[in-house]
Amino acid sequence: MISRYYVLYLILIFFLVPALAATSTRKKLIENNKKTLIASIATSILNSLCGPYTFITYSFFVISSSMMTRVGSPLKLKLGHRDIHGRGWRQVLGVGLVPGITNLASLLLYLAGLRAIASKTALLTILLYAVSTADTWSSEVGMLYRRRPRLVLGLKEVETGTSGAVTPLGSAASILGSFATAAVGVLSLCLLGDIGVQVHVDEPLMLLILLASLGFAGELLDSVLGCLIQEKRRCVICGIICEQETHCGVKTEHVRGCRRFSGEAINMLTQLIMLAIGYAALGLVA
Repeated sequence: MISRYYVLYLILIFFLVPALAATSTRKKLIENNKKTLIASIATSILNSLCGPYTFITYSFFVISSSMMTRVGSPLKLKLGHRDIHGRGWRQVLGVGLVPGITNLASLLLYLAGLRAIASKTALLTILLYAVSTADTWSSEVGMLYRRRPRLVLGLKEVETGTSGAVTPLGSAASILGSFATAAVGVLSLCLLGDIGVQVHVDEPLMLLILLASLGFAGELLDSVLGCLIQEKRRCVICGIICEQETHCGVKTEHVRGCRRFSGEAINMLTQLIMLAIGYAALGLVA
């Protein structure tokens, strides 16, 4: 049964999340428009449904990723990095919608009496946060690498910011981000796993290692998918390979990858694949 503490927690969330979203717009963590504000509030509430452990872990992902975005901002602005001015609604949904729906599914399973499946599904939300943190930290820190990155497939040197490209610095940040998020998630579960969808952790160290490893694997998968199928475009003025439909004030041309298959679509596809992999892998510890 859902405890009164969970009900009080939900009431707090419904007041707290809109206030946090408004603060995020003022701090330019997200774009200041109605679509992005609604997307931010909706995904944050969804990602809080399992219990305070998902809210804490999701908040860690959002806050830490925003901090990483601001690191080296002068260089990133010079490279045309858009996230410095705040993430848009597509980016918010790209990282928050799938784990949010997973939260909702876990809660519904729990209310239906399917406690074991609900518990494992709740653990999957922590995994998805680890994947997203690993991917974001890798991208944001990797942009500061002084040498040109290489494609994850073929290791060809490409321009900084190219989808599917990796750097040693970015890979190190990815591992650290995945481990940090998994640690926050497991610690939150150990302390607050009885509120909401109940998750009891018998082997916290094993669970931490598994979630951190899968988080990093998810980031690698994201890079591979970005290299293979994400849309790549070329600016007809400066010749740079980019993802934007306009650059230097003119429309860019499609050069490879699936049309309209953006970075946000890659993020969601990666999360869906990792849900299946994670569900099978969690059978080892949960």
